Amino acid sequence: MIVFDSKPPACIKRGLFILFFVLFCFSGCSASDAYFKGLDFLEKGNVPKAKSSFSSAIKSSNSVEAYLALKSVYDLCTSSEKLSFSKKVYDGLSSSKTVFKNDVAVLYALALLENAQYPKAEKIAQSLLNLEDLTFEQRSCFLYCKAVSSLEMSVKHKIYDFSQDDVDYFLRKTAYSEYHDMFLERYETSDFPQKTMLQFRQCVVQKNYTKAAEIFFSNSIFDGASSSELSDIGKFLLFSSSAAEKTGNKIDYEYYAKLFENTALEIRGNTEIHGNTENRENTESRGNTPFYLYFYSARFYDKINIEEKAVQNFLLAAKNSFSDSTYDNALWYYFSTLNSISESRFLSEFEKYGDTIKSKSYYSDLFEQLFVNMLSSRRWTAFCNLNPLVEKYADGKTQGMYNYIFARLLQEDFVDRKKFSSFDENALFEKVVKNPASSNYYILISSERLGMSAEDALKNLFSEHEFSSPDEKTTKDLQEFMNYAIKHKKIALAYSVYRSFRNYLSSDYLVSVAYRVNELAKNDESLYPLVLRFASAAIYSSGGGKTLDLLSLYSPQFFKDIVSKNSEKYGLQEDLMYGLIHTESFFDKDIVSHAGAVGLCQLMPSTASDVAKKLKMQNYDLTEPETNIEFGSFYFAEMIRRLDGSVMSAIVSYNSGITRVRNWHKKYPNVPIDIFVEMLPIAESRGYGKKVLSAAAIYGYLYYDKSTQDIISQLLR
Repeated sequence: MIVFDSKPPACIKRGLFILFFVLFCFSGCSASDAYFKGLDFLEKGNVPKAKSSFSSAIKSSNSVEAYLALKSVYDLCTSSEKLSFSKKVYDGLSSSKTVFKNDVAVLYALALLENAQYPKAEKIAQSLLNLEDLTFEQRSCFLYCKAVSSLEMSVKHKIYDFSQDDVDYFLRKTAYSEYHDMFLERYETSDFPQKTMLQFRQCVVQKNYTKAAEIFFSNSIFDGASSSELSDIGKFLLFSSSAAEKTGNKIDYEYYAKLFENTALEIRGNTEIHGNTENRENTESRGNTPFYLYFYSARFYDKINIEEKAVQNFLLAAKNSFSDSTYDNALWYYFSTLNSISESRFLSEFEKYGDTIKSKSYYSDLFEQLFVNMLSSRRWTAFCNLNPLVEKYADGKTQGMYNYIFARLLQEDFVDRKKFSSFDENALFEKVVKNPASSNYYILISSERLGMSAEDALKNLFSEHEFSSPDEKTTKDLQEFMNYAIKHKKIALAYSVYRSFRNYLSSDYLVSVAYRVNELAKNDESLYPLVLRFASAAIYSSGGGKTLDLLSLYSPQFFKDIVSKNSEKYGLQEDLMYGLIHTESFFDKDIVSHAGAVGLCQLMPSTASDVAKKLKMQNYDLTEPETNIEFGSFYFAEMIRRLDGSVMSAIVSYNSGITRVRNWHKKYPNVPIDIFVEMLPIAESRGYGKKVLSAAAIYGYLYYDKSTQDIISQLLR
């Protein structure tokens, strides 16, 4: 599956205030151009007209437009206007049962603080803190408002009482949030007992470990620390050894491991491992402190290779977990550390505790590493013997990977077939193809092994699930608003709306969006990545409308003339070059990675400089498609030539470097290239090769009339 990490804007992230619009539906009109006119005015710097347009849009009966307009007006208001405006909205929702009223209350409570109306702010915060359906952000905001209100109402002679329970609870016993930053800023000139710890936690969250080290080693902040504070202390100690040295200090991990461990023992946080709700409730009654103490003690022991103590304390952390996620987190480390000590112990303990795991997908990387360990050491039989464990405890995606490799080991006679006579390789390949959680790579390559046509193979990429909207009114409003957004060419906004409320939109609708965005992209290259993103959204959403034509939007021939010219010039298959560009950049010509790779083919500046010298080019711009694709084509073709025509080896080299790949071939000789890829020790290298092959296979079928067999044999020769 393909996952995108782009973050929606803050106005979307807070959520829609569905149903609150009764107050504003004076005209009963549907979605209109008013909100988008407001955006245009705002971009031109005309705030009064923007505010007027947004105010008009608030009257829309379309919940999406009305909320975004409301938030826009609120952001443009003065402090006093914010108060009257948010109060009007909040009062209008007083009898509503919708949970979205809480988001309105956030705006209202903050406006009350801004206007120094502390009793009202405290009253609202207190009433809402009793609700069970608050998000982390909402709860943090109300705790902040309550703490500030308590402080401001208790001030005497300009002296604040920071010892109040409400204040101390917010500052010390809650997870750090943006509202703690706001508190520090508000009381920057005040001295209060919790300030040092709060500043320390702020540095840890911001990953300013040098400043955190200065605070930590100059103050005694461990004694009496709350569970939230212990969590941040643990993170700091784990990740700041070099930062500590810069301040002239050294972290003694064995000392801190024992300190955390002994503190946990003092509060008797040792209980039986929980597999049921009753045990967890007993754990929660003691607070979260034992979990963090045991967990970080184990992490410290593990860091200095005292593995048996680490194993012991990871298990104790699991026994003292307070949620499904903390349980899986501790148990994951328990299994991982065991695997580094003894594979047999790891397998035995996984059998013992496997039924207690909460999320199978949480452990997928453990299974993958286990597979790599066995394959790279050529323990083919041991790998095949994992079948019962994988079937019972692995998630669907991991099962797809395992069954393909299992089938290939049988095919290659790497194991004694008599020992596995109950298994048939074709039956295993069919399991991969029919498993909706299998990755594209394993579906395509298994289809080829079964002799399926390319068309039938690609149809298996589509998940078939009936769509059911959580709320039909919301779905209608989302579709109507996104249609207006596309009409006004606000495609990024439309995609942000989708990202925030994907469960409300069917694949049928998203297919139509992908086609419309593709039409707009014909005159705007900046929209290329969004065409692919909406097509991907349609492919992986529930509903109908999925045909092979949809794949042409997910795998388009953007920059066709440039790709064709350079593929011919450097002796490359066009489908392969498209697969590489698709994987590297999603056709975003301006993208720059965190590592500094630039453009469509994601070239590092040093690599580009070497290529430029060989091509005798002095002046170039890697954001220019013509230049980037030529450089990428030259470099990729050179990788293939230097690796004796092995396309898959060249693909992995493009990502990991040719020297590393040559060393891997020396280490893992005489195995088929698809098995070789599974043996690679770096997860990114394994995944990259599979992604490029999958993308190239789709291009080969769509545009170059290649069969599945042609495509796979070309790439895996």
